[in-house]
Amino acid sequence: MKNNILVLSLVLISLCGCHSASKKPTIDQTVLMIAKQTGIANATNIAGNITPLPTNTRETGLFPGVGYVKGISEEARLSQTYYIGIQDGEYITVIVGNMRNDPSQGAVYIFSPKANGWKKFLLPEKVNTVQIDSGDGSELKISDGAGNVFSFNLITNSFMNSLGTPISTITPSPTNLVGLGTPYP
Repeated sequence: MKNNILVLSLVLISLCGCHSASKKPTIDQTVLMIAKQTGIANATNIAGNITPLPTNTRETGLFPGVGYVKGISEEARLSQTYYIGIQDGEYITVIVGNMRNDPSQGAVYIFSPKANGWKKFLLPEKVNTVQIDSGDGSELKISDGAGNVFSFNLITNSFMNSLGTPISTITPSPTNLVGLGTPYP
């Protein structure tokens, strides 16, 4: 290591044109410019070869098995499916269920990191047990055991009729359930 430093020092002294100990060492501007350009090229090469950060590969779509969700499981009997989608660049989780104090009242619960918790949207009419049948990123199809199908728009957070216009709900929605935690372990 010491030999490499000594050789490098001798090369720099010879390139600088300083051969005497009495002269203050100066570096030729051409040599300095070449050294800077080499450093920039090396830094660019290193930066260009860095492995990029992994992209999020979390699956989206409809999944089985909700289980227990703090704060919501006490309020509603949850269906056995849930939906994961992407809204405004962030993952959202959607579950549906029937209210424990009124089993004929269905509800949609959406967790969004931007909302800092769960939001509840009540179905526009009384139903049997609800479940999510499908989702395409912007719309969910929710059905009950009696054959009723509801469309829920994830962008506007509202129920839609067959013409694509919003349906008013039984009570004001959404109810923000902030502080109930995250659906993620």
